[in-house]
Amino acid sequence: MQGLAAVVDILYPKDFKASPWKNGCGITHEVARDVISADFHWRISIADVRSDGPFSFFPEMARILTVIEGAGINLIMSDTVLEARLESPVFFKGELEVTGQLIGGPIRDLNLIYDPKFIEAKVEVIVGRAILNVAASMVGFLCLSGAVTVDRNELPAGAFALGSCLEVVLLPGATGVMVTLIDLV
Repeated sequence: MQGLAAVVDILYPKDFKASPWKNGCGITHEVARDVISADFHWRISIADVRSDGPFSFFPEMARILTVIEGAGINLIMSDTVLEARLESPVFFKGELEVTGQLIGGPIRDLNLIYDPKFIEAKVEVIVGRAILNVAASMVGFLCLSGAVTVDRNELPAGAFALGSCLEVVLLPGATGVMVTLIDLV
């Protein structure tokens, strides 16, 4: 995915590109990225974390991790521990040495990695009845559960909508994750 989307793309798990983690310790499923030569200014991916271990380094990048299945993971750093719990986004710098320690078993997470020199980012979990009209350089929405429509199209659980302007409607009991990206340059 390059540049701004003129329309809404609906991406399904079968469309996500599987690739090894940068540190070789697992697999991520890339949902979308903005490709700038060999690097990226932002990347959205979903990972299954099945064991404790080190996180990949992404120097000069920022990360927002949101646990979408499982109890959570402690992100252990030299001077602090971030408690990433179900549906509670946490921010950390990509160049930090981080070890993940699972809480009560495996997790699945939505991971946004972005370059804060070029992108301002926000990740929020939306629970229950809501009507959202969001416009930005890029907006994404992952349906976690329940009845969700994006621009009047049904978005099933596990699917991801991506565009520069989204109208998202969640019915009672629905849950999802909204990613908002704003170009700074």
